Amino acid sequence: MADPPARDPESLDLSAFEVPEPPPGLADRVLARLPLAPRPERRPPWRRLAAVAAVLLLALPGAWWALREFGPPHAGERDFTRRETIALGPSALAVAEPGTRLRWSLGRRGAVHVQQSVGRVFYRVETGSDFRVDTPSGQVVVRGTCFTLEVPASPASRALLSVQEGRVAVTHLLHTTEVSAGERAELLADRAPRRLPEPGSEHAGESPGVASGGPHVSRPREDASGAELESLRERVRLLEQSRPGARRPSAGAWLNPSHETLLQLAKECRLRWDAPSLQQRPHLPNAGEWAELGVTEAELAVVQDVHEAFVAWALTQLRAIYVEVTGDEDSAQVLAAHSLQYEIRDKSPELSLQQAYQRLARERAGLQSPPSDPSGMTPAERLVRFTLGLGDAYERALAEKLGSKRARELRQKNDGWLERRDSQEGCPPPGD
Repeated sequence: MADPPARDPESLDLSAFEVPEPPPGLADRVLARLPLAPRPERRPPWRRLAAVAAVLLLALPGAWWALREFGPPHAGERDFTRRETIALGPSALAVAEPGTRLRWSLGRRGAVHVQQSVGRVFYRVETGSDFRVDTPSGQVVVRGTCFTLEVPASPASRALLSVQEGRVAVTHLLHTTEVSAGERAELLADRAPRRLPEPGSEHAGESPGVASGGPHVSRPREDASGAELESLRERVRLLEQSRPGARRPSAGAWLNPSHETLLQLAKECRLRWDAPSLQQRPHLPNAGEWAELGVTEAELAVVQDVHEAFVAWALTQLRAIYVEVTGDEDSAQVLAAHSLQYEIRDKSPELSLQQAYQRLARERAGLQSPPSDPSGMTPAERLVRFTLGLGDAYERALAEKLGSKRARELRQKNDGWLERRDSQEGCPPPGD
């Protein structure tokens, strides 16, 4: 039997063909046999948060650096109506008197730029800081010091500088003058800055001053902060003593001066004393300085503890007098001992200091007795008495740990403690 002829599928008429319905459940059975695709893993939310935090931690240091280097500087402007202490950046403080006007900005790398147009300000700047003060009559640049700058309201073209610690550079009209601790300088708008003579020198009267009744002008003083000046004077004394035929002082001349010396000092209203350094950390005496004083290695730890406790006690006493004189408790907590002493002296009437020097010089010479009731003493006299007694107080503090004999030996080794002062304020006018 022959096969039927082949037909082209495209020629067939399929329009009459009916598609049968699929069996029930066919789609489910087919899907059930297909392999399942893996579902994406869902990460816990804390992982995303941790990733974001890590990115921020990496970015923040760079952002902080960029802000410090290129961001806008911190700035301020104040007219002071009362005595006030303010921070100028992280490493400088200013104690401004009433009537002072300041503008300041903190720029790149912490550099501080101050504009002092009028008034009186005490500045304390940490070592290594980039600090500059502009006045109408010149510029003061420091790297770490304590100084007072006064710009009188009239004439505004003049400024007076007193340096208590460290050294500053004064610049105007392309001239720069360095001013050291214990020195002062005058800034004038029409001439180069110049150092002013020391108090009591034969040229002291030649320096121009503000007319009486005008703004307060800082009085020059040989105070405890003039360490560099005293060092120079000591070198001069040593050189004079080394000359052939020069009369050399006997051992203990500073601690135990002759009666003739005490009478001469009383005549001049002049005082001499020794005291330990009152500088705080990190400026406490090092091992080499202690060795120079005669402290042995076995005594070093004990002496350092005594020294730190003594400095803390001395600061407490000085702060109390400072607050009594100025009413400024905030500044009392941040100023160093030498700065506190300077500020107390500077805020005290000159006559009260002269009277205190005269009275104490006469007491030491046996010409008069100490007052029986100390309650009537002025703050200036209490400061002077406290300063003169520091050497004895320090010896007593050491004696409690090392014994009286050993404490006395340490003090006598160099004829006194680290700081030896020779100071005067001038005698008071007759009748005062």
